[in-house]
Amino acid sequence: MIRTATFCIILLGVSTLSFAQDEIPEVMLNELTPAASEDEQEAIFNNIIDIFQEPLDLNKAEWEDLQKLNLLSEQQIEGILRHKIMTGRYESIYELQVIEELDLFTIKKILPFVTVISSDNSWNGLLERIYKNPVDFIIKYERSPENKKGYSSYASESTKYLGKPYKTYIRIKSSKAKDFSIGLIAEKDPGEIYKWNPDKNYYLFDFASCHFGVYNKGKLKSLIVGDYKLQAGQGLVFGSGYYLGKNAEAISGIKRAGSGILPNTSVTESGFLRGTAASFTFKRITVTGFYSSINKDASINTAESDSLADEYFSTVYTTGYHRTTSEIDKKAAINQRDAGFIVTFQNKIQNLNIGLNFINSHFSKSFEKNASIYNSFDFRGQDNTCYGIEAGYRFYNVSMFSEAAFSGGGGKALVGGVLASLHKKIDFLFLIRRYDKNFYSFYGRAFGENTTNKNETGLYWGIKITPNKKYSLSAYFDTYTFPWLKYRTYEPSRGNDFNIRFSYQPSKTTLAYIQIRKAIQEQNSSGTYNITYATETSVSEMRTLGLDFKANELISLSTKIIQTKSRKNNLNTDGYFLIQDINVHLRVIKFSLRYALSDAENYDNRAYVFEKDVLMGYTLPAYYGKGSRAYLVLHGKLLKHLGYWIKYGYYIYPFMDMTGTGSEESQGNIRSEIKIQLRYTLG
Repeated sequence: MIRTATFCIILLGVSTLSFAQDEIPEVMLNELTPAASEDEQEAIFNNIIDIFQEPLDLNKAEWEDLQKLNLLSEQQIEGILRHKIMTGRYESIYELQVIEELDLFTIKKILPFVTVISSDNSWNGLLERIYKNPVDFIIKYERSPENKKGYSSYASESTKYLGKPYKTYIRIKSSKAKDFSIGLIAEKDPGEIYKWNPDKNYYLFDFASCHFGVYNKGKLKSLIVGDYKLQAGQGLVFGSGYYLGKNAEAISGIKRAGSGILPNTSVTESGFLRGTAASFTFKRITVTGFYSSINKDASINTAESDSLADEYFSTVYTTGYHRTTSEIDKKAAINQRDAGFIVTFQNKIQNLNIGLNFINSHFSKSFEKNASIYNSFDFRGQDNTCYGIEAGYRFYNVSMFSEAAFSGGGGKALVGGVLASLHKKIDFLFLIRRYDKNFYSFYGRAFGENTTNKNETGLYWGIKITPNKKYSLSAYFDTYTFPWLKYRTYEPSRGNDFNIRFSYQPSKTTLAYIQIRKAIQEQNSSGTYNITYATETSVSEMRTLGLDFKANELISLSTKIIQTKSRKNNLNTDGYFLIQDINVHLRVIKFSLRYALSDAENYDNRAYVFEKDVLMGYTLPAYYGKGSRAYLVLHGKLLKHLGYWIKYGYYIYPFMDMTGTGSEESQGNIRSEIKIQLRYTLG
């Protein structure tokens, strides 16, 4: 009876939803991505695109899989899983319409990331499935036409770029969700050289990464050989890779999903492990073991002691750039070995989970930071052990989560919170964290204001209200303190920030929203005071008004008006931005056009704004200064299995006679880039 009723509703609703999705909804990316962040953008977009290209099978999806989408509330996840139990299995994605907890707007957002397929993922026939599975080949070329100082004959030996001024990228991938994954990525940044030297991590390209993984083979839950990432608990011990952090959705991404072993599919040259990892499931217990050995960039120094020269390193470099002689000298200068395990228990009804996370790290040379008051409690030495206990419990519409961790040197860290659906239209989240100044976790990425989980205490509140399908309101408030000194803040300090977003969607073709974000922090003052390191309050604020309109099946428009305000060193400054996008989808070609005007007094008034890029890619550059920005992205097919993407964009700063700084400096008031990408699908 349930299946019959479901089928009738599907027939009525098929015309409501668009099955064919060929690009990620931009509004979704605006909501999910951190409100203001320069770090890990590439990893964030790469994760979203991977799920987009390899949708989640609703019949195989578990709670953690749906949570990883960062698009659903606890109540909505419960409804999706309950429907599968009641009906036996999903026959169509349109069955989502019969789930009471899901509204049409939410269904449209998750449609590009879910599917319903019938497939075998056992060991039997694995080689045949790999052989028959389509393989994606992607090649990208990118460069800036301007002549930059680092490539000129008058650049000094220490600042001269040794390679050619273009970027090349290749990606080969064949994968099937919950079955297997094979991938290779390689990249050469502008200014880097092609070279073969495995000892220095040169495999023709400056950076290369590969993996082979199999999943859900009996008791073997996952096995990856090559480059991988680990995520467990709330990220205090294992949080490498992709996490959203604070974002306009307020609720999504704050509670970590604990995804386990993930293949590394990013060209971000840090934060992953290299070796092997495997997870085995024994009834309700899952055991994961791993080993990693990877060379990392670092600056090597020599200390004289008792007539012997002892080498140590003082800084680990994560930029991934190896363009100059000095940058190449730092490449693969040290080795880091990591080994450990993850043990998790989940009860029969899957509402209680308890886990133990452990990792031991060893460096080939001792880590000795240059002495400074603010880094007095930073890690020093060659070895560190970090372990943690995590727990989670769901009771009806309330989900509680926590993790406590301990590291070498006696440092402790704690994070915990409550996520509740107070009503089917109201979601609420509260989170507390406390990280000691001497807590060391090299792969930790729990929620916090700092880039590393140390020297911080804080409270976070988030709420999302959706009274009906036309209106939604999301907001968060985060307050935090730093009990010890920080870089450029030479006394204990505090801060807070909040974000409010109100959306109005009167029809399926129109969406309007207003968003306000404000951050208050204490930093060293650059003014003249009798006190050497006086601190003062700095304030930054961003207000965004946006309108998205789909005129018809061919043309869609998007307009944004942004105002930024900053107060720093008793100086008030403003920035204003007007951004207009036009997207045209013709039968044989698609193109996206943007023209933007900016009037910002200084870099503190910058605004991070989404841009379309090649092959479903999206970038989040900083707009600043007085000038304009324009770009054009073209996409079409040369052959049935061969697609192309071309992007040309430029910035014009009419009141400047040069752009960039240091080796990136170029004469003139124009900064431009061109990208060309080809994708061939074999099979």
